[in-house]
Amino acid sequence: MSRKSRKQSPVIPIIVIFSVILIISASLVTRAVINKKLRDRTVKVAFFGLSDDLCKLIESKTPLLEEVKFTFDIIPEKGLELSILKDKYDVLFTWKGSVTSALSTAAQTIPDKVLVSAPTSLRDKKAMPILLDHYEMTFSKSVATALDYNIGSNLPTFINYLESSKKKVFSPFFANGGEDRTLLALVGSLVEAYGGVEAYKVFINEIKKNQDFETLLDAPLNAKGLTLRKVMIQLKSFSEQGLAHPQWFAGRKNDLVYFAQDNQIGAFFTSLSVHRTIPYNIIKNFESSYFPFVDYSVPHGILAPAVTCVLLSDNSNGEKYLQNLMSVEVQEDLSNATMLAPVHYRAQAYDRQADDVRYWAASCAGGALPDPALAAFQTNNNAIGVLASDIREFLRQR
Repeated sequence: MSRKSRKQSPVIPIIVIFSVILIISASLVTRAVINKKLRDRTVKVAFFGLSDDLCKLIESKTPLLEEVKFTFDIIPEKGLELSILKDKYDVLFTWKGSVTSALSTAAQTIPDKVLVSAPTSLRDKKAMPILLDHYEMTFSKSVATALDYNIGSNLPTFINYLESSKKKVFSPFFANGGEDRTLLALVGSLVEAYGGVEAYKVFINEIKKNQDFETLLDAPLNAKGLTLRKVMIQLKSFSEQGLAHPQWFAGRKNDLVYFAQDNQIGAFFTSLSVHRTIPYNIIKNFESSYFPFVDYSVPHGILAPAVTCVLLSDNSNGEKYLQNLMSVEVQEDLSNATMLAPVHYRAQAYDRQADDVRYWAASCAGGALPDPALAAFQTNNNAIGVLASDIREFLRQR
């Protein structure tokens, strides 16, 4: 045998080393996959800001997954610490608002296979809506018919309707404005009606600053000169011109029901969830609509608070939980149980009112917007009360 044939080729050690590296890498990957599967067997779920009944309902829709355990915690109002939330939980259910905005960077991206079941304007890759409430304008059918009013017209036409309603009813306009969140939602709806989604977002950023109310009134909300003062003057004119009850901004739900029962309201503003608590023999005489817009040259949304799901980790079973909640069957169950609007585009809604909310949100480029209380003050109830008090004081001034 020649000396050359006995000499080992340098290629062989390289192949051996490369093979060893591949084996080690494959082993590490396999171990990582196994460890993740073991970790994913426990899904830690948190609820914040939702009613006990809603928490129980969502919990009841947990998917049946073999060898997977779901744990559930309700976080108290003053116990939310965003800095540790992601490290402690895999899934969070809450209303879309300042909390979900603060978590948007850290949250997992929701996969397209989940998003695709909702209308385009409702697809949020960081906080997926599963149910919608709505701040609605509700009209007396008899008054609207008598005045030949087209429900869903623009704001100037709506104001003309209120003027004509003075001959028909005691209070052309009313709202349960004595409830802080509703009052802020009405002001926010007017801002959105005048300036669209972008002006509304600016408004939310301005009220987050917790600045002096006089400064807030004159902060520019868009390039066309829109300010909160302009909106407040418009709102104040309702009472000054006899278009609304003089003290509508102190009204409660029972006041609203009292006037509606006697058919002494041309239109009122409240939430769909409050609408659901009004006796049928009264509410059947009214027709709901979205808040009338002013400027149609800009993109709009509707104030429709959304129960949302945020994926805080890459737990694959947390993703399956959300996917189950977005199925047609579960969406229908959620809508029927809560009387709110489903998000799945094919799910049957509880009734026409709920179906309309989904349609209006889907039809608007801005989709469903959180009301000001959620968008700016989800973890600060005191700030809601302060701003509402400032608004009422402005409306009382003569």
